[in-house]
Amino acid sequence: MDTENMEKIFKIVEKETGLQRDKLCSSRRYKEMVKGRMLFAVLARREGFSLSTIGRYLLKDHTTVINMLDRAKQNQYIIELADKYDGKRNITIKEDSRYRKYAHIYERFGGKCAVCGFNEIVEIHHIIAKYIGGTDEPENLIVLCPNHHALVHSGQLKIEDINKKS
Repeated sequence: MDTENMEKIFKIVEKETGLQRDKLCSSRRYKEMVKGRMLFAVLARREGFSLSTIGRYLLKDHTTVINMLDRAKQNQYIIELADKYDGKRNITIKEDSRYRKYAHIYERFGGKCAVCGFNEIVEIHHIIAKYIGGTDEPENLIVLCPNHHALVHSGQLKIEDINKKS
């Protein structure tokens, strides 16, 4: 499991989708880019790469990768493409301990951003950061899209404002 294998996966995704690496790793959310990222995540996961490693290659948070994989398993097109390259090692996201850890949070928010309802890419946010004593308890977690997650981290959006909307 090295960079050589990851580069092979990028080449497979480019062959199947026409998306080059820079587009795949961009923050744009065009339908074809989202599908390409899902295919990349499925293939990389089947190769045994961790969620955080996949996230680093795609320039995404590991929780975004979890959501990508969860959505990919419901997308027959993505599964068929992935099976074309690897029909034997069918690892599902449900087997992943991080998914089990956060599944109830995704379900509580319906897999959508608590602010805008966006559901293509979402991330788990710790209201009180773990490094200052926050926990993984449900009341300390919220689901946000990358844009609102960045706004919270930059201080431009307060959790109190989000809770007022909910």
